[in-house]
Amino acid sequence: TDLEPEHVEYLYTALLAKGLNVGTVHHVRTTLNKALNDAVRRRRIPRNPVALAHTPRYDAPEIDPLTVAEARTLMAAADDEPNGVAFMLAISLGLRRGEVLGLSWADVDLELGRLRVRQQLERRRYRHGCEDPTRCDERPSKCPKRRDGGLVLAEPKTRQSKRTLPMPRPMVDALRRHRQAQRKARIYAGSEWQESGLVFTTVIGCPIDPGAHSVHWVKFLEGAGVRPARLHDARHTAATLLLVQGVDQRVVMDMLGWTSPTMTARSQHVVPELVEEANRRMSELLWGST
Repeated sequence: TDLEPEHVEYLYTALLAKGLNVGTVHHVRTTLNKALNDAVRRRRIPRNPVALAHTPRYDAPEIDPLTVAEARTLMAAADDEPNGVAFMLAISLGLRRGEVLGLSWADVDLELGRLRVRQQLERRRYRHGCEDPTRCDERPSKCPKRRDGGLVLAEPKTRQSKRTLPMPRPMVDALRRHRQAQRKARIYAGSEWQESGLVFTTVIGCPIDPGAHSVHWVKFLEGAGVRPARLHDARHTAATLLLVQGVDQRVVMDMLGWTSPTMTARSQHVVPELVEEANRRMSELLWGST
């Protein structure tokens, strides 16, 4: 009840002074605002001071999805890249990083050309496993009895994220080749191989760390001669390429596992191909030619 808007503003200032970016501060604001709104509804406090506090201005970074030509270049290069098929799935089907890395062979039907998204791989922070964490001299990640951390297979966060997707025939063929390469890697690793059942693994069968996968993506783009882009931009690219082809928005939502049309609008972008098509149609309408 003593919390004032000035306290909230001081929090923002302190977080920025620690080196956090404005986007992270806005995430903090969202969480704090939700908590205090709950407190108001439950009549624990009379008002929410977050609503009265000034929030640092935040301009979301512009997203520049890959063009059709760039996407084709990466699809061709991915075939010869270790675990490059993972990048192909991100570009062609818009799978999230965790969904790709959590994909198991049990959820891939190469005969029917379908895959099922039902889990994702994520890295979680460790927690103390000792009886009295205050007496432990180590951080949770170094605790001798640490628990609940590391690479974990978890269910997707929303019901819509669980979905079954058909795959283009070239994607199926690429997965067949990838499976053969993985079988050879298993033979080469011998007793060092750790069976996980996952489609994408390290050279000894372990799950791939999501952070390492993102670093691999950056190096992959550089090697293919394509401009820098985030791995998540591959998902935006998939959404935009579906827009270029005129795919219905409802279908796009289902394919990418989104819960609202707002997500679709935020993730689809106007690319040169769309502008060229609009210009062609206007020319045909006004001058009767293309």
